[in-house]
Amino acid sequence: MNTAFNLLKYPMQARQQRLRWRWGSGLSGVLMGLVMGSGVLHGMRLELDALASEQDQLQSQNARRHAQARDAKVQQEAAVLAQRQQRWLERVQQHQQAWSRLHHAVLEEAGRQGWALERLQVDGDRLELQGRARDVQALAAAQARLSEKLQSPLTLASLAAIPADMADGQVSGMGHVFVWQGLWPSLPPSASRQSP
Repeated sequence: MNTAFNLLKYPMQARQQRLRWRWGSGLSGVLMGLVMGSGVLHGMRLELDALASEQDQLQSQNARRHAQARDAKVQQEAAVLAQRQQRWLERVQQHQQAWSRLHHAVLEEAGRQGWALERLQVDGDRLELQGRARDVQALAAAQARLSEKLQSPLTLASLAAIPADMADGQVSGMGHVFVWQGLWPSLPPSASRQSP
């Protein structure tokens, strides 16, 4: 026997109960979805925060590396400049020592009365001395002594006899004009640009 009418459950109540169950299960599904979604969003936010923190650390490390590289470059440039300046100062010192040796040697040799200096010219790394001498034999000895004092060999580039009628009163008796040439410590051509 099949009865369509049950007194324990009225059709209206059964329908309301089904609607309540549907709404309740729908709401609980939505609530569960929201809770799970918020959990996922919270997890994603934590991961994004961790990634942002890691990115900040990497950027700060990168900035430190760039600063260290700049500092190293500045230090290297300063070291190169100091080396250039040191080489320049050494060359200037050599130049001054050579001038001092030349000055003392010429003064000493001129005191021997064997020859007289008329012209001194330095062109780059070449030294040229022009003068007059009485005796050619004494001139060779003076050339050897001067070369030794200068620590650079001088060579006789030219020697000419002056006729007696062309000699002026100041250099009377000095009838030979000579030119000595030798090496001279030159300064680097770009030194003026490198110097501070």
